Amino acid sequence: MGNNSRTQFAIITGGTSGIGYATARHFLENGYGVIIMFGNDTGRAESKRVELISLGYSEGDDFLFVHADVSLEDSVERGLVIPNIVRGKITVLVNNAGVLKRGSFQELCTSDWEYVFGVNVFGIVNMTKWFSKNCPSARAVINIGSIRGFTHVSRLNNMIYSVSKACVPTLTAVLAKQLGPHIRVIAILPGTIDTPQRQGITEEEFKLYGEDNTILKRIGRPEEIAEMCLFLASEKVGYITGTSITVDGGYSVNYIQ
Repeated sequence: MGNNSRTQFAIITGGTSGIGYATARHFLENGYGVIIMFGNDTGRAESKRVELISLGYSEGDDFLFVHADVSLEDSVERGLVIPNIVRGKITVLVNNAGVLKRGSFQELCTSDWEYVFGVNVFGIVNMTKWFSKNCPSARAVINIGSIRGFTHVSRLNNMIYSVSKACVPTLTAVLAKQLGPHIRVIAILPGTIDTPQRQGITEEEFKLYGEDNTILKRIGRPEEIAEMCLFLASEKVGYITGTSITVDGGYSVNYIQ
């Protein structure tokens, strides 16, 4: 990265679509430089790179794309080769990368469980370990979980995703204890958000899990989760750590009779 005027940088995993890209854009618009990490979709990463340049942002000064498999510690180490001058400005990590594998318990195999847990759980572990070891100005880790980790709103055809996301609040609390007082760790648990991950869900299901059963009678927008990420990254809320914040339009509490 070149000589830049950005005084703070945020790393965002799964940063080329949905919540991740919305978060990258929002942090850029609010003065951060961003390091956008992505996995296999190099085509989508390139299209987002072109888009950011067209918006007037400078690659190397304002943003950088990093290709790495967050489920593998050595891939994270190889991918995040960043000059010291920039590493010293990295203050925030947003662990957003997530995958799913649909199917019943009998249909799913061990490799499916390993794949989903590799990204959704070990991705948080590997990235947070790198961040806490290599970024002297590190101050906040924000983990993106899901309300699907709650037993009463999990989906049977998406069980691995639900179980993996159930790990996030506990992992967040444990990491907060381990990394405090200098690094805060918080989880955001979104409800149904209009992202590319909704592919494979029928319109009827999407409506059921969104408009019909939220108190606000609508699904969420990626930008709303991005705004929460920016809020939690701020030292203005520096007394928040070790907790999980639900952002679901009231979906989960709507089950309370």
